[in-house]
Amino acid sequence: MHLLSPENLQTTTQTHEPPHTSNRMLPYAPAETITGDFGTIIKQEIYGPEYKVYYHAIETNIPLSLELSVKTRAIVLTYILQGAPAIADTRLPEGIYYSLFYFPPGRYPVQVEAGSHIIVHIHFEPPMLTLIAWKYFPVYQVYNAYDEQEPELVRHNGYINAPIWELVNHLLMCNLEEEERIMYQHARVLDLLIRYAEELAVEDGKRLGGRFNFSQEDIQAILQAGEWKLEQLDEPLQLKEAARKLNLHPKKMSEGFKMVFGDNFSRMVIEKRMAKAKHLLRNTHMSLESIAFEIGYCNTSAFIRAFKRETGITPANYRK
Repeated sequence: MHLLSPENLQTTTQTHEPPHTSNRMLPYAPAETITGDFGTIIKQEIYGPEYKVYYHAIETNIPLSLELSVKTRAIVLTYILQGAPAIADTRLPEGIYYSLFYFPPGRYPVQVEAGSHIIVHIHFEPPMLTLIAWKYFPVYQVYNAYDEQEPELVRHNGYINAPIWELVNHLLMCNLEEEERIMYQHARVLDLLIRYAEELAVEDGKRLGGRFNFSQEDIQAILQAGEWKLEQLDEPLQLKEAARKLNLHPKKMSEGFKMVFGDNFSRMVIEKRMAKAKHLLRNTHMSLESIAFEIGYCNTSAFIRAFKRETGITPANYRK
């Protein structure tokens, strides 16, 4: 992945070998500087086993529209240490949030205002996340998007607290000799990944633990049960029957379903029902009773109440 400057800017690019005199540069890594009337962009990279760190320090006197180029799909932890750039159209305030991204291949806008900005990306090779992904659901969602080669970006934000600040600082400003530094930085990258997973999972209540251990196959089975429900709105989802079909214990199925979908699943079902109801109201002459049963309501009155609650009007008025 590479940070690209606007093509219409007149710039000069230089490469600098360590040691550096600038306190904006990591002291041990080669640096590339892009300078112009706008200011300066510093780009440095740290290579480690199964990960790479990209360090970008930007000083600009005008707003800049940059791009983050991702040539192959990537899983990335991004920290905003200074400034408040908008990455992929979402602004992350300085020192408050950081994000775990799944980036499909493409170019993503990076908007920076006039001022100073420091952005750090940790790009993981998938093997680093394989074990942790099956234990922490926020990591699993990003890892699964990568594994399935999903076409859309996925992001989960975490909160930068004091221990995370300290870990990032230790990662970047390590003064050990090269061999020791590689080992030390590898440990700090793992620390940051585990801390992200633990804290976000606790916040979301979605740590893959509790009374049961969930394997990759278990999670896939639970997701499949959810897909069945969304595809068959007229049929109630019987967790016991789904557990039998998927070869899971009913209690494990129940805990896993709540863990994976939480309270959002009932919302997903309602939205799917309403979308199908609107389609049938617009494009068929089916009676309200038939539509109600088609989308899983036991009687017409329940359907009318739900439709009005969601849309503000009755099905009959929507059809007019």
